[in-house]
Amino acid sequence: MTTARNLPGIAPCALTTLTGTNISVGVNGVVKPNSLGFGPHSFSFGVLDVEIGGQRVPIVAVANESGKDSIIVQSPCNLPAPGRT
Repeated sequence: MTTARNLPGIAPCALTTLTGTNISVGVNGVVKPNSLGFGPHSFSFGVLDVEIGGQRVPIVAVANESGKDSIIVQSPCNLPAPGRT
């Protein structure tokens, strides 16, 4: 789901929210793997890493809010534009 518009799909170079269950075990609230708040984002958080289109992607945040797990990642810039294959 695109984070900015909260719509289904993944756009190139965009922040993307992935949701599921048991993906943020041990997390309460929102955690940013890069605790400094600047510089490159981490490609892993504990034992968690994310691939889109076979490419590892930077993890911006991991969240568990009211039992709802989510991860915000930056999608690869070389993905086809939405609606194209």
